[in-house]
Amino acid sequence: MSIFETVKAIRKTKGDTPAQILTLILLVIFLTSMFFTGALKLNDCPAEPFIPKWLLVMGIFGLLRLLVSQVCNRMVDDDEENCCQGACECMLEVFLFAWFVAGSVWVFRTYGDVSYTKDSENYCERPLFRFSFVIQLGTYILMGSSLCCCCMFGCMAAIMDD
Repeated sequence: MSIFETVKAIRKTKGDTPAQILTLILLVIFLTSMFFTGALKLNDCPAEPFIPKWLLVMGIFGLLRLLVSQVCNRMVDDDEENCCQGACECMLEVFLFAWFVAGSVWVFRTYGDVSYTKDSENYCERPLFRFSFVIQLGTYILMGSSLCCCCMFGCMAAIMDD
């Protein structure tokens, strides 16, 4: 039995763990804050008008991705193949990745020139820009940490097999 089959079997018998529920709640709060920050500050960054739009769209589609995943997982039996669910999730993931890359370009391109004084040509409201910057930087740190952990566990597994 593979590790994925074991996890599926445990999840099927025990349901969601408190850690999974807490993670889901925190993710919903985070994505909702992205949505509302982008919506409320839509015209507050003339230096790069796409930054608030990036937050707004990322929040909406992130929430949609969670909703599709949760609803489909509750409705479809684990043994049943759902091609439509997989295709929807894949399209959403590809879109979210592409939108994240676009947001990276907009945020990091503006980083050196941004001004927090309203009279400036490169004005962007401080909380809006910093929130976007922290999201980008935090995501890159998490991706890098995850990659390092995967490599470390892969190397440990290879050593243990020998």
